[in-house]
Amino acid sequence: LCFSCTYYLALIISCIDYVGLSLFSCIHCVAVLIITFRFRAE
Repeated sequence: LCFSCTYYLALIISCIDYVGLSLFSCIHCVAVLIITFRFRAE
């Protein structure tokens, strides 16, 4: 769980850095990660 949390946090940070702190892109990226996490958790 700890590794998974750190992994997703790293992805979010990488995404935010990649899109240049674009608010819409950041929200979209986080939403995709949440959906992916939920899908993998089931």
